[in-house]
Amino acid sequence: MESISEMMTLFHQPGLPLYDSAMLLRLSGVVAVLATVLASVSCERHRIPPPDTVVVRVYRDRESDFARQLDRKLYEFTSEHHTTRSGKWIFIATVEPHHYAEELGGKVATIKPQLVVLDQPRDASLIRGMDVNITRAISACGANRMCPTFIPSWVSGEQLEAAKQVLDAISAESH
Repeated sequence: MESISEMMTLFHQPGLPLYDSAMLLRLSGVVAVLATVLASVSCERHRIPPPDTVVVRVYRDRESDFARQLDRKLYEFTSEHHTTRSGKWIFIATVEPHHYAEELGGKVATIKPQLVVLDQPRDASLIRGMDVNITRAISACGANRMCPTFIPSWVSGEQLEAAKQVLDAISAESH
């Protein structure tokens, strides 16, 4: 390994004092370390559920006026580590489109979530490719307002069991 003085002579620019070269050497080392740290921190990490889980995808509007309340309920449900009868952990993944009303029609039938939370009853008419019975939906945004929440007809098996648990939990205060 070369000594710092040998490395400084490599980086030394004619006309610059020797201490400026040392500063440039230290600065380049700091920049390299900083770039490495930022690159590793900025890499998106996806939390992949383990094989003994059931994923309940919840389609919802991230900008609704009850979004924070729903976030709290979903977080509480997840932190309580609910399981199915077979012992699988119920993992919640939210689907939050940027343009809720515009994307509601095509995304729900394409993504096939296990739970759908609408902002208001009339939003059901925007969903294409499935029949939505609003009268059987349960509100997930409190007793003073109706934001229909329902499990689509394609959900079955353990996903249905898990979706029912999530629906019961997020609508508990609404009954």
